[in-house]
Amino acid sequence: MGSVRPLLLLGHGTRDPLGREAFFGFARHLGTLPPDRPVEPCFLELCPPGIVEAVDRCVARGATELVVVPLLLFAARHTKYDIPQELDRARARHPGLRIRYGQPLGLAPEMLAIARDRVEEALGALPRSETALVLLGRGSSDPDANGDVCKMARLLYEGSGLAAAEACYVGITYPRLAEGLRRVLRLGLRAVVVLPWLLFPGVLLGRVHEVASQFQRLHPEVEVRVAREIGADRRLRELVLRREAEALRGEVRMNCELCKFRMAAGPESPGEDDPASYHRRAWQVP
Repeated sequence: MGSVRPLLLLGHGTRDPLGREAFFGFARHLGTLPPDRPVEPCFLELCPPGIVEAVDRCVARGATELVVVPLLLFAARHTKYDIPQELDRARARHPGLRIRYGQPLGLAPEMLAIARDRVEEALGALPRSETALVLLGRGSSDPDANGDVCKMARLLYEGSGLAAAEACYVGITYPRLAEGLRRVLRLGLRAVVVLPWLLFPGVLLGRVHEVASQFQRLHPEVEVRVAREIGADRRLRELVLRREAEALRGEVRMNCELCKFRMAAGPESPGEDDPASYHRRAWQVP
């Protein structure tokens, strides 16, 4: 058997079967590559296969090294804490295995191009000067990751001609989508495009559509359009391959200077998820 160097494609995990199948479909698409570089899909939580199980499979196929690329949008707790712990468990099971850990998708040019396209599709003939953008991130207990969502909203707003841009979150932190839509209402604009910054269909995307539909029923004077999720876009595939190449070259750079696992202002426990708690510490609010 010749040597293989698998790509371990790591997703967050979902209880939604459509979301799981979308992830596996994307992995199969990536798998149309040389046979000595198979793609092994796995998840961090909520559904199998897990990381250690996927690493076991790679070793059974004869791998002595592999690259892990997290198909995660921003660097937060999972990227900085949970995944490294699982990889340490895998290393303990397979002492001779070399594991190279790539960085998440982040604010890459490919992702910004996809986001702009999704916004353009949803806009259609809406007047930009009377339309706001609400970029909806998943939400994290890590302020650094939440700040990346705000930065992305600003990058999308610059030069777009849109009247306003808001950054909101599905959960964990604030503001949530309902508040972001109310802010647009107070601006007196005609329309809003909600861009759910989520990779594939799932439970969270369903919640987004529910909140948007409820707001539309209550405020018919404001047109609400929900843009498509990221999906299996060609540019997403290109970025994953670039993240793999960076890991192989040892060029992975992670910004951990402002993450809560490094800052004294953050919570004592990496498992603390109360956003008000770490914000109070950061601002020394009694």
